[in-house]
Amino acid sequence: MMSAAHSAFILIVATTIAMINISSTSMWHFPNGRCTSVGVPCRNYHNCTGICNCILYRDTTGVSKICMEPGYNPLHMIMY
Repeated sequence: MMSAAHSAFILIVATTIAMINISSTSMWHFPNGRCTSVGVPCRNYHNCTGICNCILYRDTTGVSKICMEPGYNPLHMIMY
């Protein structure tokens, strides 16, 4: 039988793994934004819906191109 401490540890580990798997792009929100496909993978501007930039995005998995709101350019993004 599992003790309460062991159960709590398993719960913390499972929650941590679940949080790591959540894409950071799903957390971006621009309430008055012109790009309606923020965080969606893109090959060029034609893959994005709305007025967007196709930007190189660096994260823990590597580099990918995603649709992003125009004017949003933090240090971990490069204009494509």
